[in-house]
Order: sequence, then C-alpha cells, then structure tokens
Amino acid sequence: MPNPNFLGLDDTAPTSHSTYNGLVASLARQMGKNLQGQVSYTYSRCIDDGSASSGVEQSSFEITDVYNQRYDRGPCTFNITHALRVNAVYSLPFRENRLVSGWQLSEILGAATGFPVNVLNGLTPQQANTGGLTGDRPDYSGAAGCHPYQILDVINVAQRNVAWFNPECYTLQPLDTLGNVGRDSLPGPGLLDLDFSVIKQTKITEKLNSEFRAEFFNILNRTNLGQPANAVFAGSRGALPDNAAYTSATAGLITAAATTSRQIQFALKLIF
Repeated sequence: MPNPNFLGLDDTAPTSHSTYNGLVASLARQMGKNLQGQVSYTYSRCIDDGSASSGVEQSSFEITDVYNQRYDRGPCTFNITHALRVNAVYSLPFRENRLVSGWQLSEILGAATGFPVNVLNGLTPQQANTGGLTGDRPDYSGAAGCHPYQILDVINVAQRNVAWFNPECYTLQPLDTLGNVGRDSLPGPGLLDLDFSVIKQTKITEKLNSEFRAEFFNILNRTNLGQPANAVFAGSRGALPDNAAYTSATAGLITAAATTSRQIQFALKLIF
C-alpha cells in the first residue's frame, strides 16, 4: 500500500507488454462482367498493460502499480474485436445510347464492435494515492442487475443523450487502495456505416469524357454513438468521508456521435 504521507513520483521506463492476435479472412469475386465485390472480416484481440504511447492512445494512463503491472493488463484502448467490410460495384448493362449507358452503382458497408471503455472513479486527488497522472478505477458494487457491470443503452430524447452503462454497478474503493474494476473493462458502442454512390460516365467526343458522381455517406442516417463519460464519481477525496461518494451527473452518458449524419455530395468531372 502506498504511504499516504508521501506524494507520487512519476517515472518512465520501457517495461510495458502488448500482444495482438487476429484472424483475417477476405473474399473477392467477379460475378459476371457487370458485378464485382469483396468481403473482408477481421477477428482480433489486442491486450496490453498501458496503451499510453502516442496518437489515439495518448489519452490513456500509464501503469498504476509499478509493483504489479498485471493490475493494468486488459484490452488495448484501440482494440476492435470484430470488423467487417463489404464493397461492391455494379455496372448497369445498358448500351443503347449516351443517356442510358455508362451508369455504375457502388457501395461500401462497414460494421465493427466498439472501442473499450476504461471506467474511472473520477476523484482528485486519487483515492489510491498513486500519483498525479494515473486514473483510479473503483470497485464493483454488486448491485441488482450488475454482472458485474450492466449495459443500459437507454436514449433520453429530452436531454439528447444516451445512458450507456449503469453507474450503480460501481462503488468507491477504500481509501489508499486500488479498485477491483479491470482496465478497459466495458464494451463501447459499435459502428455501422453504409456509403453509396451513383456514377455516370459519358463519352462526349473522341477526346472529351465526363463523369458525374452522386455520393451518399451514411445513407442510412444511422447514429453511431461516441464514447460515454467514464468518470463515475465527482468531488474531491479530501471533502469526502471514507467509503462515501456521490455519483457524477454525467457518469455513463454519451452526448456526441462518432460519425456524421447523412451527407450527400455531387461532382462533375471533365476528362480530356
């Protein structure tokens, strides 16, 4: 247990460990002279004890307990277990004149499971007294409906948010101890996106061609949710009695989307 009479000391050392295993399957097929498509699927698992290097991982915390790095072993912050991509191109078989010839339809379908969510207790200074850069994780509460956590996915239209997980499944761990909630322990919202395009190629003269494109991004207009607020509690440790806390008003709430709504664009290109 850290000595509460001393402040934390931050140290950097190349001691992290990471593993990645994956299965990648892909099928491409020319189905006749007018239709071709491809399907690719990835099943993977990335596990580490840090994910605090650069880029998308930069918002993560480093090792919590230098004496037991396995305490932070869990899914990488960028882990996506399932990812599916389907694309196809279909050339309409009309050749009578310039008006009906040269039409082409294409689509790209993407589906994936979500990034993991790292549930933190949210108090400052930390309940575990481990230093200024680490993020405490709480204990599981064992409340009804929690096994040990509970995904709610409940939409609140009036407040324009989604309650993703149940904060009642967590409780503040005892002072100067580490919580039993694992790192990146929750599944985040998945993603489904379908893009569609219509292309018309027209030969105007021997040396001049035109290409018209109508492109529809997220044509289903599906709301792909962003990550939820992962801090369960609010306030300062010094202002709270031991084993008592109040739940943050934003705990588990999603207030932003991961992708845009339906977007439509048109383009005309001359090729000479």
